[in-house]
Amino acid sequence: QDKNLRKVLSYISNINKNKKKVSSLMNQPLNNLKINFDENKSIINFEEYNFNSNYLFGIQGSNILKKNDIDLIISWLPNKPSKFNLLFDTNRDGDNASTFHDKCDGKSPTLVVIKSNSDNIFGGYVTSPWVPNSGDTNAPNSFVFSLNQKQKYSTSPNYCPIINGGSRNNQQNSMMFEIGCCDIQIKHNCTGNNQNATNCDRFSVPSSNILNGGNSNFFVSNLEVYEINY
Repeated sequence: QDKNLRKVLSYISNINKNKKKVSSLMNQPLNNLKINFDENKSIINFEEYNFNSNYLFGIQGSNILKKNDIDLIISWLPNKPSKFNLLFDTNRDGDNASTFHDKCDGKSPTLVVIKSNSDNIFGGYVTSPWVPNSGDTNAPNSFVFSLNQKQKYSTSPNYCPIINGGSRNNQQNSMMFEIGCCDIQIKHNCTGNNQNATNCDRFSVPSSNILNGGNSNFFVSNLEVYEINY
């Protein structure tokens, strides 16, 4: 079955409109893939049988997330997503604040995934767009999470989730962005700067530094930001 599907994908890959998408799928397992192809309209639709086939969501390039992590994150989202679009990746794009804002400003909702130098994986789901130099902005229904703890954390009672778009400033210790009130704070040059911090205040967590395994300050090993399409 996989052999026949690969032949079909090889044929479809000649269609310019779908070439990139098909090319990426060619390197993925096809056990759970169903293809509906309308040659007259040059449209290809991919259907998954199990909803666990994370490569259909555009997350196949993640250097942080495993399939089980993606399934867990999807269970926390308010609706079933149709696609995760990778906007920013420190492995690919570097760690300048200005590059983050070039790629992420105005996008929402977004998923921020961070791997620290202590191998803790955590992040946040943000419902408001990133805007530099805007100060604190309300971001209703946002949350932070820890994949090591397999937990998501909503805001404390009487608080509204906020974000801070930080600055485009590429000076040491200038803030790239912030989720909550210092709950997750990422600095320019985050992979070479240990002033990134998790000091949870606005979100209901058991202890203030639980997202990073009890450590407040950290170096970023990798950071990925996805725009979520519903």
